[in-house]
Formats: sequence, structure tokens, C-alpha cells
Amino acid sequence: MSYKRFTTIAGKTIITRMTDSSFVKCEKGRRPKMNPTSAAVAKINKINQERELTAKLNANFKPGDWWLTLSNEAGVTVEESMAKINKLKRGIQRYCKRNGIPYKMIEAVGIGSLKGKVHHHIVLNNEVPIEAVYTYWPMEEVFAQPLKGYNYQKVAAYILKNAEESKDKRGKYMKAFRCSRQVTRPEQRAEEMKRAASYDAEDLKPRKGYRIDRDSIRIYEHPITGAACLEYIEVSTSQEPRIKHYYKGRPARWEGLYQSELEEQISLDDIMSMEW
Repeated sequence: MSYKRFTTIAGKTIITRMTDSSFVKCEKGRRPKMNPTSAAVAKINKINQERELTAKLNANFKPGDWWLTLSNEAGVTVEESMAKINKLKRGIQRYCKRNGIPYKMIEAVGIGSLKGKVHHHIVLNNEVPIEAVYTYWPMEEVFAQPLKGYNYQKVAAYILKNAEESKDKRGKYMKAFRCSRQVTRPEQRAEEMKRAASYDAEDLKPRKGYRIDRDSIRIYEHPITGAACLEYIEVSTSQEPRIKHYYKGRPARWEGLYQSELEEQISLDDIMSMEW
């Protein structure tokens, strides 16, 4: 059996994931993964998207950067709101280019569960003054606050939760979030471990100069492969993080999104054998 550790340096945080094998447990050892159900796919896709979005947020943003919610009046459609937000993006991009400042934005569209209003969640670097946002979106419909701390996992979880709840109402705008080109995805590196992790949160020890964000700890069985998984995030305790690059192991691809089988699909033989 093989054991792997995936490590990502993202800003002042270190994201770690440990897992045993990529095969499903069964009575006679292990066998290849099965066709996933829609529930299993939804669960692991949420975990994978949250991990990737957290890495992007932690690597590209800092305390004081903007965390914005842009609202609309009742009756504004998703298409109308997307046209508005795209105009805002182009305008902010031009502003940044003209003033020689970076343009880093992550945006997601959602629909309120109570009043059904279309809105956008945005994370934006604070070199962009809030007045530039007001040029394209009414001030009274903008809720702005600064990011705090260095681990934005809860921001990522909130963005994805809102996107998931409204995905069936957004038509063709199904993507959970969108990033500007200057938003980078940090490198993930994989290395073989000689022994399995304990998968006990009490056994976790932080690296020197870091603390473990206890709220970030996630222990679960991969809903598709059946592998045991442990994830957690360490945050630097000093202004200058001790570890800026990770060289162990090899570069590893981020786990992609899975597709579920059509659970309602049945064979022609099954249809022919039915009693009508």
C-alpha cells in the first residue's frame, strides 16, 4: 500500500493533505474505483474546489484586501448582472493598467435564497481604491470590508456554498468562481511516505514557526476512491514566513472535478423486461 503527502505553500500558509491509496477498499484487498454516484461526486468536488480556491486566496491576497458583496435590486436577471460585472471587471482592469498596479480579482455569482436577488462576491487587491468600484456599481449596493488574517479557507467555503446553492438557477453561468489572469495557483508537490498518517487530529504537530488552524482540519474517506484522507492548514506565526518554497517530492496535478453517472439511466434489456 502506498502513502502520499501533498504540500502546497500558499502565502503565509502551508496546505497539507495526506492519503493512503487510490483504490477502493473491499473484502478481497483493493479494487479499482467504482462509478461514482452524484452524491459522492458532489461531496468530493466541494472538497477539491475549496482546497484549490483556498490556495489561490492565501497565495494572492493579504490582510486589508477587499472582500466585497455587490448586490442588485429585485428583478435584475443573472444575464443583466453578469453584463454589469463584466463591465466592472474591464473598467477595473483598465484602471490598474493605467496606474501601474496589480489586478487580482476572484469573483462568484450567487442568488439569494430568501429574496432571490442576484449578487456577486469579490476578493480584490486593495491597491484598487473602493471608489473605482463605485464607478461601475452603486455605492449603496456595495458591502465592503477588509480581509483579516492569512488563511481564507472560510471565505472560500462561503463563496462555494453560495455558488452551489444557486447553480441550478444561473443558467449557463455554472462556473463556481472566476479569476483574473494575475491570480496564480500555487504549486502542489507530492511525496511518498514510508508509513500511513495516524488520521488523528490530536497527533498533528505544527512545523517550527507555524501554528495549525484547528478549524481547517478535515478527516474523511474519499467518497469515490475509498482512501483515508487528512487535510489541515498551518499559518506562519511570524510576519516573514520561514518556508517560502517546498522542494521535496515532485510537482503534482491538482485533483480535478469528477463526473457522476446518470443514476436514472437503465439498459434496454431492463426496459424490455418491465411489466407495463
